[in-house]
Amino acid sequence: MSESSRRRVAVPAEPDAPAGRGGCLRVAAILGILVGIPAGIFGVPAAVDFFYGEADVAPGEAWRGEGVTISVETVLPAEAPPAWTVALRVRAEEAWTFEPEGVELELADGERVPLDWPDGRAPPRLDEGADETIALTFPRPDGGAEPRTLRLPDPGVRFALAADGP
Repeated sequence: MSESSRRRVAVPAEPDAPAGRGGCLRVAAILGILVGIPAGIFGVPAAVDFFYGEADVAPGEAWRGEGVTISVETVLPAEAPPAWTVALRVRAEEAWTFEPEGVELELADGERVPLDWPDGRAPPRLDEGADETIALTFPRPDGGAEPRTLRLPDPGVRFALAADGP
């Protein structure tokens, strides 16, 4: 019989991964975690604030959005007890509820005074088409600094109360 024309050639086996690459991938994974966690904690909130932060409203101007128009009517000092009273004029194009949580008055010296909202008092709810004034009371610290900015976290607005505002 004739012999087969096929030959067997031995092929050397290739290694699965080149030597030294596994350590490089581990180092990259560890560095990614070490850099990613602080970036997520500190970088993401700053980026969100940059794109979706508070809107600045000049003195005497109104803010319109989320189905409501809000403006500051007056800022008056009260003597007993010492406080600042801020009157907000609110016109609701659709049903809206005032959220007192986190509302602050920023003073000229940089101090932030939280809203003095009585416990158990329900926040005002405005029906569609309502036009009302909401009185906000802030305790006045002993320093006597003038109010500069009113901050409403929901809907995310800063009202300048003086010409040198935000």
